[in-house]
Amino acid sequence: MTENFYKDGKPDGWYLRAHTGYKVGVDTVVNEKSGKHPVVVESIDDAAEYQPLTLSLKYNYVGKKITLSGYIKTENVSENGFVGLWMRIDPQIDFDNMHDREINGTSDWTRYEITLDLNPSKTTAIDFGAMIIGSGKVWFDDLKVTVDGKDLSEVESIDFYDNEQDIAEKSKVIQQKSLEQRTLLKPDGFKDMGEYWDATDQCRDIDSPPVQKEYSGEIIKLPAVNTEMDCFVPRNDENADVNAEKDCFVPRNDENADVNAEKDCFVPRNDEKKTLYDCIQNRRSRRKFTDEKITLNELSFLLWSTQGVQRKLQEGRVTIRTVPSGGARHPFETYLAIFNVEGLEQGIYRYLPLEHALTFLFNQDDLKDMLIDAASGQNFAGETGVTFIWSAIPYRTEWRYGFASAKTILLDCGHVCQNLYLACEALNLGTCAIAAYDQQKIDELLKLDGEEELTIYLAPVGRIK
Repeated sequence: MTENFYKDGKPDGWYLRAHTGYKVGVDTVVNEKSGKHPVVVESIDDAAEYQPLTLSLKYNYVGKKITLSGYIKTENVSENGFVGLWMRIDPQIDFDNMHDREINGTSDWTRYEITLDLNPSKTTAIDFGAMIIGSGKVWFDDLKVTVDGKDLSEVESIDFYDNEQDIAEKSKVIQQKSLEQRTLLKPDGFKDMGEYWDATDQCRDIDSPPVQKEYSGEIIKLPAVNTEMDCFVPRNDENADVNAEKDCFVPRNDENADVNAEKDCFVPRNDEKKTLYDCIQNRRSRRKFTDEKITLNELSFLLWSTQGVQRKLQEGRVTIRTVPSGGARHPFETYLAIFNVEGLEQGIYRYLPLEHALTFLFNQDDLKDMLIDAASGQNFAGETGVTFIWSAIPYRTEWRYGFASAKTILLDCGHVCQNLYLACEALNLGTCAIAAYDQQKIDELLKLDGEEELTIYLAPVGRIK
């Protein structure tokens, strides 16, 4: 580590608390290159996801560029993980964590550096350090910070921008907007609608909006989901005799499947029994996925679990589905950003629940980068097999509930995503819901107008790492 942050032969001032799944400490072996004891981070179990080492600069510095350099050595860092240096200048001035360099595997000591733009007049904090994502072991040593190529001792230091007044004003805005948003959590809208019910479009005998958007592209029929079966084995299970042309699953009376007919919902591909209790108990938000493809049968089941149509009423104007929805209005459309699904090319698709089919919409070369950018830089949004993107068409619910619709739509969306979580657990897949995204960017990516139809939730799905 740099001498400015070193004391008694060990790092001084570093935030070294280990996250779940990691062991963090100081190596007893001195690095011959630096004459110091490197920091060593090692994964210790399957819970290892992300471990940062953090240090904050005590002063702001005048200059144009700030550089963090240091040495890294790795051992068996997972292929889908990475290690690197990182630095962040707040408030949202600049950031880098070396993700694009894909440093993993096993490597000897190598020097790396990252450089960010400075904006001293607006800077409130400069934090930096090192990190590992995934499993493996990594050593960090001789970290140094320079400004415009000069040691910090040679650079003019100033106090960080005092944004106490700004923070106070922003705090007031947060409180006010929070109070305004709380109305969405209350059923007051239904009470307020009391004198307006007879003026809703439903009561005025205006035709209800279609339960599914029109389509004109190619239709990709999905494997049928037999809803009468309450226990399934995925068709690629080696012990399962399945008609690949028709069947999505093998029922529980399959002679080769070890299934408890009284308890089990699914048998995953490794023939281990998994109960509904297991699916609920093991439900987690998972952000790390392998490169193994998702099968079309698995995608078929996930789509049916989240928006599958069980019955059509009133000549198709109303549907009963696998998830509840206020007034059976089901205001959502399901878009899929396909990256790694068996039999499907990369691109944006839309699910057609009435036909249990997909329709291809479009593709573009930078789809992954655009999706990650729209998801506020959350890389796992595009490093997956498929990302579910749900849009809402508010009028489907407003037709019946008027201005009391917002609460119902938000509740309904939670029902949909929870079904995805449980279905993923049943199939040994993983997902993680995303509510932090750039509304304009994601709507533009899907070519939605942002008013009559707008994105409301995202959830990448992939094979669990």
